[in-house]
Amino acid sequence: MAKQTGKEYWTDSMGDKVHKRHITKYDRAQERGVGNIVNRRLKLAEFSERYAAADVDDIKMMLKARGEEGISVAKKGNMTFTSVDGHWRVKIKVRYYTTLDDLAIKARDMMYDYVEPATTEIKDPGIVEIVKAMIDDAFRVDSAGCINQTKARKLLHYHIKTTKWLEARELLIQSMKSQRGKSYVIAEIRDNHQQDHKPIITDITSFWPLDDLQKKEASK
Repeated sequence: MAKQTGKEYWTDSMGDKVHKRHITKYDRAQERGVGNIVNRRLKLAEFSERYAAADVDDIKMMLKARGEEGISVAKKGNMTFTSVDGHWRVKIKVRYYTTLDDLAIKARDMMYDYVEPATTEIKDPGIVEIVKAMIDDAFRVDSAGCINQTKARKLLHYHIKTTKWLEARELLIQSMKSQRGKSYVIAEIRDNHQQDHKPIITDITSFWPLDDLQKKEASK
């Protein structure tokens, strides 16, 4: 895509000058559309920064008033502020994630050691692989180094009472470290006391009809 730098010439993506007669109708459409979208995003980003700063000021103000009333903050940092009539409320949600330390490797190997002899009489090797896969899934970490807490905790809740498994289970518990992640501000509203609160959607992608546009293009 090229950018117009004068009446006769445009500058392309390599920094070279291109005469306007070589600029296609599609190039001009891209220039106009991309420019409009990027400029709107720049304005939105600037507004969002000021918007977030104002939110922080209001939260600090409410926390100060809360402290003066002797109301403590929840241990994990989650809290809710509500308008007097209860129709509007703001929630602060703190996300926590779980990581594993080096003890997890030993715990996993001990679980493998328990599974191997317990499945020797099973003729279908696929069942053994399924059991091992369940253990693997519980210890698998994502790109951020976090584990799936639901899968890991499933291993902790199996009613297996053998010494080897219980020792592995205890090691797994010791290896799980809870880390505080990002905090989120959620604003919710309702029209009357009979309704449930609904969050105010601020993600502009929620309003895009892109699926419809893509379907129309695909059907051409």
